[in-house]
Amino acid sequence: MKEMILKILSGNKVSKIDLYKMLGVDICQTSNVDALLEDMIENKEIVYKNGYYKLSKKKEIDEDYVYNFIKSHHVRDFEELTGRINISRELLDEYLKNLEKNRNVVYAPKYGYGIAIKAKLVVRGDKIVAFDVITDKKYYLGNMRFRNFFSEDIALIVPYDYDDALLYKVVEHKINNLTGLVRLNRKKNTYFLVPTNPDYNAIDINKGDLNGAKEGDIVYTSLTYKSRITAKIEKIIGNMNDKYIEYFEVAYSYGFDNIFPDDVINECDDIKDNVEDSELVGRADYTNLKVITIDGDDSKDFDDAISVEKIGDNYKLYVFIADVANYVKEGMPLDKEALKRGTSVYFANQVIPMLPAKLSNGICSLNEGVIRLVMALEINLDSKGELIDYDIKEGFIKSAHRMTYNNVNKILSGDAELINKYNDIYQMLLDSNELAKKIRANRNKHGAITFDSTEYGFTFNDNGEPIESHKRIIGDGEQLIEDFMLQANYVVAYHMNLLGLPIVYRVHEKPEPMKVQAICKELKDMGMNIKSLKNDIHPKEIQRIIDSANETGNGEIVSNLLLKSMQKAYYSAECLGHYALQLEYYCHFTSPIRRYPDLMTHRMIKKLLLHPKDLNNDIIKYTTLIDSIAKENSESEQNATKVEWDVEDMLFGKIARRLLHKTFIGKVTSVMNFGVFVKLDNGIEGLISSNDMYDEENESFVIGQEVEVIITSVDPKYRVNFMLKEDYDAFREEYMFE
Repeated sequence: MKEMILKILSGNKVSKIDLYKMLGVDICQTSNVDALLEDMIENKEIVYKNGYYKLSKKKEIDEDYVYNFIKSHHVRDFEELTGRINISRELLDEYLKNLEKNRNVVYAPKYGYGIAIKAKLVVRGDKIVAFDVITDKKYYLGNMRFRNFFSEDIALIVPYDYDDALLYKVVEHKINNLTGLVRLNRKKNTYFLVPTNPDYNAIDINKGDLNGAKEGDIVYTSLTYKSRITAKIEKIIGNMNDKYIEYFEVAYSYGFDNIFPDDVINECDDIKDNVEDSELVGRADYTNLKVITIDGDDSKDFDDAISVEKIGDNYKLYVFIADVANYVKEGMPLDKEALKRGTSVYFANQVIPMLPAKLSNGICSLNEGVIRLVMALEINLDSKGELIDYDIKEGFIKSAHRMTYNNVNKILSGDAELINKYNDIYQMLLDSNELAKKIRANRNKHGAITFDSTEYGFTFNDNGEPIESHKRIIGDGEQLIEDFMLQANYVVAYHMNLLGLPIVYRVHEKPEPMKVQAICKELKDMGMNIKSLKNDIHPKEIQRIIDSANETGNGEIVSNLLLKSMQKAYYSAECLGHYALQLEYYCHFTSPIRRYPDLMTHRMIKKLLLHPKDLNNDIIKYTTLIDSIAKENSESEQNATKVEWDVEDMLFGKIARRLLHKTFIGKVTSVMNFGVFVKLDNGIEGLISSNDMYDEENESFVIGQEVEVIITSVDPKYRVNFMLKEDYDAFREEYMFE
């Protein structure tokens, strides 16, 4: 009918009554015509003036007009568009081609012309929603039985209603690799992948892409997106029955491989197992000192050792760090692989090392009773533990004892048997503990923050399954080593910065005031005495809050809340200081076996400080190189942290499954609109859903409050669900028993 109206008005002006007659419309049935006429007036195709309709005097219908028309109308195809826009077919075709090429006009089969917007896809079961990447407006895409995308993928969608849209095309796939379990559909004799992440559905594997894998294997795959998603097996990680395989599977999903490439192993084979006399030439000899390592009971790599001398009222602290850079040569396969890994990853009593065991547990490990090459710091401190001076050297040591935190703590607590056994170092341990406490007191005096973050250990059965969790006790032995390593890291960063030499700094910037204020408001709601905050909060005030919380038994909860307001520490080529430690200069120097930034710091000390050859050019070279290494290592560290968190969640979830329907006392750690989070003394944290509360409201809970809960379920992602005991009992009485 629109085409007829345009034809009638071509060159004429016509009254409404005459238009009805010419269209053959009964005077009693004109509502549809009136609506169409109003629509055409709104789109400026016609005008109504002085009782007559006529064509618009618009000189031309341009691309913008066509674009806006498509945006405001559901147009099925070219023919319909031709009938509704009064221009020639040739010109309209030209406009459409330009709009499809230069703007976001698309033609979607079974829909027609529309305006495509970029959106992030989110899969929720069988339903798909999309969020406009600019406005964050949500659109519903409906159910899709067959799809070739995952959550977080970016797509072009075409809105056709207020909140409904059509999926036009996926333009960016965020997931290119997945780990998972190979399964066989015996009825169809086809293989598929069950991804490690339960958020993802099963994915078909073509038989030609199995690459030797069989049912039950845990694999790493690459994905192909065509009409459907298929997985190609790139590497077999292990078998589902292998001990600890689930945890290695998680690690592999973040890019950490427990197998080293052949060229790395070949390079290691050429490294000797023992230090030769020729390697000691030009190095400082520290074998006359009582040198010890102090590590955990299960540790196998020892990259730091100490010795302490008390000279009158002053102290001389020796910090010896394995000279890993002597063996890991720049640009060689070992070095490239270490940079790629960035860090060792620790989880479930297992480790994926940054360096092969021949180095990490062998020639680079400061094992008891053998000569080892080291980077040495000689640090002189006064009677108050304040820094006097220092020296940085290459040296060699022979560790007198491989000490454990457990034994050192017992010795410092007066264990007579161990004191007698280690009588040769007993006084040194006392002096070390005395010095460490002074160093710590100085750091605290300057405003360093000591967060009360509890670490948990796990006990495993013979099959590698966790059976219980427990808090790790931090004693004087652990703190002693930490204090000495912090002092060493500070000294190295200070010295390299003083000389203008590039290294990888460890940076922790001050928090955003608004985030701290928001957390402090939560703490006020807990009844804590919090000073009014206008701008920045001084670290001493944060420490005062933590100390106050420790007195009430809520130190861990409060520390975790405050940590949420902190910036994340990261690696940087710039010296930006460390807020939590209140140190102007800080780097990582003390763990080159397990952290690449420490190895890089050693390399800079050797090349630029101790053995400079082409100093100016090397400074330029490494200043640029360190910036990219810092960014890469920050990302590696974040991924390693995700592995550790994911595995820890898995371990807690597995233990919780052993404890279903048992009663515990826990503390409220967070109050949300959908429920209340509670943490048990064994580290298990879970949610009491608002839907599972009978009489209580979320607002009736406060952080730190003790509650009695029952573990009711653990979902496939190892998220733990609780119910309040009184609600659980009421539920049982109402639904499970007469």
